[in-house]
Amino acid sequence: MLVSVRCAASKFREVAVLEPRTATSWTGDVILRRRDLRSRAELQPFLARTTDIPDAAGPRFEGKATHKHAVIAIGENVVVHLDARLPSSTATPKVSWEDFRSSDHPWRREHPTDLFYLDIDAEDRPELFLNAAVGEGAMKAVLHDRAKTGIDAALRDLINGWVAQTVWAQLFVAAAASIVADEETGEIGGPGGWRGAVLAGFLPKMFPELPSHEERLRRVVEMRADADQVGGLVARMSTPAFTSLGAIRLLTGSLRAAESGREEVE
Repeated sequence: MLVSVRCAASKFREVAVLEPRTATSWTGDVILRRRDLRSRAELQPFLARTTDIPDAAGPRFEGKATHKHAVIAIGENVVVHLDARLPSSTATPKVSWEDFRSSDHPWRREHPTDLFYLDIDAEDRPELFLNAAVGEGAMKAVLHDRAKTGIDAALRDLINGWVAQTVWAQLFVAAAASIVADEETGEIGGPGGWRGAVLAGFLPKMFPELPSHEERLRRVVEMRADADQVGGLVARMSTPAFTSLGAIRLLTGSLRAAESGREEVE
């Protein structure tokens, strides 16, 4: 029993040999080094012969796996996603439900139809307030629905994906604004806390060509100060914002769920 490890982006290839543990199970180890891989790695199990079948000739052996190293069976592959994780425990917002119509917060109370409000004033961790009044409670019901297929599942995943991207974009803007640049000495000071955690997740994806965190901070300062480059900064921000919290998975899931719902109706 073998496991083939492949990474298409880096051309990495390796095969791990498993040892039988029982009559029906096998076990083994494989070490994946981050420097050897990019984006994703696929692990494919397969069963291969270790010996030839003696005197395997004639029509009844034609097309059969009779020779040494012949593959007898292939199992389902497992995908390991290797993209840098954006959220940490300090950067991921706390989530709370609130009826904005009766909120103690002036802005939320004065905007009772907003879907959500992101509070970034807290130093320890931002907080996301979802409006429980939207659709007279319909949005809350949809987001708590556990259906895997159908229109409700599609709507839930679509809202979650959209909110995730928007919230992480806002978090990055707040974090980028906190970078301090000394004009006299040229020194760059990055923020701490959740703002620092957000930048640590975003910047390697936004500027993979730059070798250090300090150079990436400096590049953000340069781009945010130049009106002609702000658009480029926003464009680069979109990729890590969209991949945060599984936004791609959620939006893809919403399309599949919607398709299943359409088939049910038809």
